[in-house]
Amino acid sequence: MTRIHDVIVASNSADFVKKARELDGNGGQGSFGQGAQYFDYIQNAPRNARQDEIELAVDWRELSKALAVPERWPDAQSEDLWTALAGRLFQLGSMNRIAGVVGFDDGVQANLHADLSSELMTTMQQKLYRKRGADNAVFAREVARMVRADTALFVVVEVPLGDLLRELLASSEEALRANLEDLLRELGQFKPTGDLQTHTDALIAELDALFRDRFALILRANDYPLNANDAPHDDTPAPAWTIALWTDGSEKARVRIKELSEMVSVHYRSFGISGREAGERGVFTNNCQPGNYEIWEFWSRFVPGTGHIATAVNGDVFLVSNHYRMVCEALNTRDNSRNDPAFPRLVDRPDFMRLATDSLPQANVMAWVEPKALGAIASRFTQRAVKAEISARIDWKRERARIENEVMKDAFPGRMRSTLEGDDKARFDELVEARLAELENKLLTEQAPGLEKQYERTWTYFGTFSALVAMLALDPKKIDLSLRGYVPLGE
Repeated sequence: MTRIHDVIVASNSADFVKKARELDGNGGQGSFGQGAQYFDYIQNAPRNARQDEIELAVDWRELSKALAVPERWPDAQSEDLWTALAGRLFQLGSMNRIAGVVGFDDGVQANLHADLSSELMTTMQQKLYRKRGADNAVFAREVARMVRADTALFVVVEVPLGDLLRELLASSEEALRANLEDLLRELGQFKPTGDLQTHTDALIAELDALFRDRFALILRANDYPLNANDAPHDDTPAPAWTIALWTDGSEKARVRIKELSEMVSVHYRSFGISGREAGERGVFTNNCQPGNYEIWEFWSRFVPGTGHIATAVNGDVFLVSNHYRMVCEALNTRDNSRNDPAFPRLVDRPDFMRLATDSLPQANVMAWVEPKALGAIASRFTQRAVKAEISARIDWKRERARIENEVMKDAFPGRMRSTLEGDDKARFDELVEARLAELENKLLTEQAPGLEKQYERTWTYFGTFSALVAMLALDPKKIDLSLRGYVPLGE
């Protein structure tokens, strides 16, 4: 430990302390404080007048080696779809140095920059990162016009849509890819040609040409009242969500989207669509008021919580949702130039505009979160999340083998499993499944209460923020992140 002017330097290495004194003695020559990274991303970062933020710098390459963090994370070969997709879009090991500032004036303000090592990025990642982001005003004013003020989560992404769909497909299970290819072959509209080797390739190429390189996700509580005309659905807790895609706004694009809707209508059985009664078509159109917008509904019991998918086209935007009322709200909110109080807009919330305009001037991703609203939605999924986490901890392959040996010993002593047939085989399978279920229930009983409390604490802490905005700018050589959040005083 030593004191240099008004600074205390403490370390578990005497050499470290000695080096600090030497740097001060030669005027800081060769120090991090006189380097370009400090100047660009700490000294010149957006800061308050007091400049009392935490200044942060990490040599991630060295730190990750010391902590034995795997370079290939997330795992692009994971069996989980979203983990595999995340691994295809980003690798933690590609980050080199991280620098920035974090402040806590009435909440949190963070500006972080990371240099990337291109040799650890795939060709596809470099291509995705090369896409130029949108200006801050495009996100904050134009795109967010359709978002209601009470939205829990709003995310908009600027990325090559075709490339993203290919990565999503490559991350999915082989059975899903095969089923999709069979379905498209049956439809006969998306035919392989030239470099397009499969029907799926042809579909992605058409969607890539039809839609611009932007999509948005809007999510809110599914608090819409039920009525007798709603689609049949299960009781699975599900938020209301809408995905927005943008076209060039031409009549040709609108006609093609209508043709695709009619194609689904004709082949409704192939898409698992059915009406209230067996054999009914389950495809409907209705007009949304007061804007008189046409909305298509496709009823399917495979859609959890709502039992249908709704779509609509208005100007240059195409909406897909699990609730037709949310589509109707989004369209009326987007066109609410008359300030109708029935459709309050996110862009009219002062906290959203302040946080968004104070973020990066240009970005590939913007996310708005209202933590209390999102926490209320997430709390309905706590039990399911706890069960999934506990189940994921179990080595089911090993446990199944162990239980199968136990069942053979207890119920079929002296016999080989290969000799089981007919009723014996059915009884064996039934006993194995019963013991596996008993094992899972035992672990749930023991571990679930503690995990549920952890989830509750997480959402309680998260809920101290009244609003959060994050923006991410991508480049093959760097990533910039800004985070802004309010914590109301006195609550």
